[in-house]
Amino acid sequence: MSRSKKMKSPLVNSVLYGIFASALLALVSCAPTAPQATDTTTLVASTPTLALTKADSIKQTNVSMTCGCPFPVYIDAMGGDTAAIAIAFADNMADSKTPHLLQASFKPSTLGTSHNTAWVALHSIHHAVSGPITLFDTVHVTADVP
Repeated sequence: MSRSKKMKSPLVNSVLYGIFASALLALVSCAPTAPQATDTTTLVASTPTLALTKADSIKQTNVSMTCGCPFPVYIDAMGGDTAAIAIAFADNMADSKTPHLLQASFKPSTLGTSHNTAWVALHSIHHAVSGPITLFDTVHVTADVP
């Protein structure tokens, strides 16, 4: 073999050294990317527990997202003394608006005991920058008659 085939040309060595140095520099100098901000939007009722009495048998609460975004709201489930305590939205739940008005009421003559309770589980979809997030909240209702 000739001597020129055994030795690499200075140009090839320079190019290889440059590529190696660039790769090493890029690897060492890459700072981690900053984490994206977490979306802290929640679904909330302005009054999470509605306390009904014989003298005040209808109460309302506003349900909204903490971001102030308009949204439709959905009822997942209701439980407790729902035969005596009525829970319903005063507006169209499917409307994309804020806030939604939830109303609870009872007729004192329908209560079986002096302390009755009910609840409603709600959800909505928040369209965050990172993608859709399902938000949940529960409103509790108590009804007391002496």
